[in-house]
Amino acid sequence: MQNFGETADRLSHVIERLVRGLRASVGSEQLSPAAASALNRLESDGPLGVTRLARAEHVSQPAMTQLVERLVTEGLVERRSLETDRRSVLVSLTDAGRAAIADRRRRRTERLEHDLDQLPPADRAAIAAAIPALERLVEAETARAATETTSTDPTAREPGASTGPGRGSAGPAASSTARPAGHPRTSPDTQHDKKASTSR
Repeated sequence: MQNFGETADRLSHVIERLVRGLRASVGSEQLSPAAASALNRLESDGPLGVTRLARAEHVSQPAMTQLVERLVTEGLVERRSLETDRRSVLVSLTDAGRAAIADRRRRRTERLEHDLDQLPPADRAAIAAAIPALERLVEAETARAATETTSTDPTAREPGASTGPGRGSAGPAASSTARPAGHPRTSPDTQHDKKASTSR
């Protein structure tokens, strides 16, 4: 296997510097990095329970619970119960949450457009040509992370959670194992979210 260590190291440093530069250059942002990441996750994956969202974002359950509470207060996300089980709660984006993501993306795009304008045409062409390869790299990294989460946590998906545009969906009734009537399928994730819902 070919060693791409130097390329990976340089790419990692470039990404870190670019992200820091964007954060500093766009001024005060409405969204914190953690909030923006969670909202983007909900935009791409669809509604998720707090436990699943915490795993996907690699943060603790209490930390995600606090973040969701703040986002609900700010009107950026909402909690909704499954129609088939009112005790199971999923977190989903509101219109205001989608607008906040779009505004953040627009501001960063404008900043990058200005920066690209300062580069020689050859550099701009090289960056444009590299974008498809970088997109494939992101897809590979996303798939690897999803595989690791699934392999270490077989209960990673809550019932009824959408898999996002173009990825299909698994509704609450979708189950690979037959169960006697009166015994609905639950997982540790949804059981925790049910308790959180009934305690409020």
